[in-house]
Amino acid sequence: LFYSHLFHTMVQPRDRTNDFEGWDKDQPVWDDHYTLWDTWKTLFPLMAIIQPEMVAGNVNSFAARMKRDKECSAAFIQGREYRVGQGGDEADNIIADAYAKKIPGVNWEKAWAVLAGDAARRTPEYRTMGWMPSDVRHDYCGRLKSGSATIAFAYNDWCASQVAMGLGKVDDAARLLA
Repeated sequence: LFYSHLFHTMVQPRDRTNDFEGWDKDQPVWDDHYTLWDTWKTLFPLMAIIQPEMVAGNVNSFAARMKRDKECSAAFIQGREYRVGQGGDEADNIIADAYAKKIPGVNWEKAWAVLAGDAARRTPEYRTMGWMPSDVRHDYCGRLKSGSATIAFAYNDWCASQVAMGLGKVDDAARLLA
């Protein structure tokens, strides 16, 4: 049973580098993230221990997706971004965990661009008030709910602030903590 479950951890996401048309050669592309809200606190911490290069590849892929697609959604399937999250940007949590664990092979400045981009796209209400009201609809994603979005965005901002502080971006870290 243990080894069957361990095998299942190796199925997704998949390294699709050099598989997709329209992507630069050797640009990291990890695909079949459905979805990060299920894997950021289960699969990725395990992989940080047993396959850190997989985590580095995914973080670098997040950065490539942010540059190419101007977003890094919770789901990425067949080279397409899907906004199906439940509120929050789970890639932020994976990046911060990799940073805290000193995963080698990550371009941290490019990874920072994902964190900064995600923080900038959080809802206007959250960015100004610090919480997500229940009576407002957004195109952020269809499943956005007040309580879960507030908690997720706050955790995302805390994660991003930790990376910002480590990279010497003190003003960004303070803004995100506030």
